[in-house]
Amino acid sequence: MKFIVLLLIVTSVLMMFAVTTEASPQVNHKIERAKCGQKGKCYDGVNVQCIDCNTG
Repeated sequence: MKFIVLLLIVTSVLMMFAVTTEASPQVNHKIERAKCGQKGKCYDGVNVQCIDCNTG
């Protein structure tokens, strides 16, 4: 019985870790997009850089 509980705890911790690491690139994209917006440019998510809006 203790083994099952331990297994559940380990998997839930791993899931939480996976979710947080999954979310951080999204946050970075938002930050980068905001930076590009301040320069009057558009954000290219594929190449992760600011580009002129009309070229995209």
